[in-house]
Amino acid sequence: MQNTMRAVRTRKLSPNAAAIHYKAPRRTLRAYLAENKQSKSKLGRKTVLSPQQEKELSKRINWLVQTVYPITLKIKRMCVFTYCEENNIPNPFVREKGMVGRAWLEEFFFFVEIP
Repeated sequence: MQNTMRAVRTRKLSPNAAAIHYKAPRRTLRAYLAENKQSKSKLGRKTVLSPQQEKELSKRINWLVQTVYPITLKIKRMCVFTYCEENNIPNPFVREKGMVGRAWLEEFFFFVEIP
């Protein structure tokens, strides 16, 4: 899509010709050009942790697994919540429970390797 938009902006091709040449949806191309978008926007919620924080947290959990004792899912959930609270990271987690939700943790494990 970026090549298509570049061809139109540099006036090498018309929007219709660029859509045909690059096999891009014509209406989408016109919408992107009208809004002056660079690329597709990200969908969904913003992430709670940055990639660097995710790595740091995964190291912390791996250290607990290797040195302390076998960790249950509940302890992992509490560990993530404690990490966010200690580092003043704004989060959507429920303070009364003192742990993250199961669904959030499953998504976290999907992207970060933790035993």
